[in-house]
Amino acid sequence: MPGIARTPNLESGHFSRAGLINQLSSEYGEGFPKKVATFAVDYVHADWNAEAVEAANGYLESGQFSRRVLIEQLESSYGEHFTHKQAVYGVNHSKL
Repeated sequence: MPGIARTPNLESGHFSRAGLINQLSSEYGEGFPKKVATFAVDYVHADWNAEAVEAANGYLESGQFSRRVLIEQLESSYGEHFTHKQAVYGVNHSKL
């Protein structure tokens, strides 16, 4: 893995740490063992706050959201899985 700055998933979408681990380890995603997915996600040293900002901006491009609803979407287990702190950061630094 040396020389890899970002995973292909982070280049094609904006994920939280938990969301990316779920994507990589899901039978509907890449199907890696959870331990391998966790190692890979931690290895890239992503800026999760920046990912939250990009995810928030993506939602704003597709529709209108209130601050509260956008934070809920970013931290939802059905949404992006960001921590509350990351979701608030994302919304605070988004185009909202």
